[in-house]
Amino acid sequence: MVVTTTADAPALSMVAAELRRQLKLLVVVDAPSDDDLALLTTLAPDGILNYQELTLQSLQEAIYRIAAGELPMPASITRRLLARAGGPVTPRTRAAGLTARETATLSLLADGLSNKQIAKRLKVSEHGAKRLVTGVLLKLGAPNRTTAVVTAIRTGLIDNA
Repeated sequence: MVVTTTADAPALSMVAAELRRQLKLLVVVDAPSDDDLALLTTLAPDGILNYQELTLQSLQEAIYRIAAGELPMPASITRRLLARAGGPVTPRTRAAGLTARETATLSLLADGLSNKQIAKRLKVSEHGAKRLVTGVLLKLGAPNRTTAVVTAIRTGLIDNA
């Protein structure tokens, strides 16, 4: 796993492709600019942390969540990334082949919930929630949770509310 900041964006962009093949990428941001958000969209990191909220405990939790297949990210950054994704087109839940349960899971992903939180909301086991998330990612062709939500918003599967 590599932990880096967006401060050295040119170098980060140059090695990003190589990093993505071999390692997980956790980016620490400090009041991200629009350029930083564009870089984050391009890199599709496995996790994002806010520098102002960075503690040993938050770093450890982020690493554990990434290892579990989750995408830790501050809600403020999630909202800004979703706003950049653009508005929905027309509802196409069936076109993506999502079941009602997967659509509910996608909506919870958009709210930034972890697998454990999704499991509680849907009243399923954590393993069941992980399977649902994996199914959503596969059907949307998304490498991670953020990309799945952005794809869903762009194609009108969920509203950008």
